Amino acid sequence: MIYLDYTVDKIKKSAKKVFYEKGFNGARVTEIAKDAEVSKSLLHYYFRTKEHLFKIVVNDSIDMVVKRITPVLTKDLDFFELIDHFIYNILLLFKDNKNLMSFIINEYNQNFEKINSELKPIILFFKEFENKIIKLSQKENIMLKDTKHFIVNIISLCGWQVIGINIFNLEIDVDKNSSSINIIGVKERIHDIILKSLPQ
Repeated sequence: MIYLDYTVDKIKKSAKKVFYEKGFNGARVTEIAKDAEVSKSLLHYYFRTKEHLFKIVVNDSIDMVVKRITPVLTKDLDFFELIDHFIYNILLLFKDNKNLMSFIINEYNQNFEKINSELKPIILFFKEFENKIIKLSQKENIMLKDTKHFIVNIISLCGWQVIGINIFNLEIDVDKNSSSINIIGVKERIHDIILKSLPQ
């Protein structure tokens, strides 16, 4: 049983690596098997098809996203605290999973029919998140022209901040003790941009 769990886990990690790098269309089962150091027949024995393995990787990825961002819905926060916590969690998610955003976007564009049903937990989260933002903004007299665009802008700012920092290797956004992105510094900058975008 221990060997089985180890082998399955190894194949899933290799599949995630290859699918994240090459997407469903570019990934090959032989490449996944080689990376996992198992035979192609053993991979098929555990996971049947490339499509089945892909679904598992997508489900695990979506589950990881939802687990990271869902806690903001359960906390008793005011409007700006809610936005602050959400930004922080999204930045951590992007920082710890650098290929995640591009993987989901690429597969959404190229293989929507394969991932459509797996996206439901994220869609549900954002409906609840939007409702919470609407309620808090009304309660605290904060004017929002379009809540959906407001949320999209936050996500875009987070994603592009991380991408931009990596592209330009901005030292101001790197923790001096490591090569990691200074999440707090980036979060504060995004928070300031969001504040300035709100009607006065």
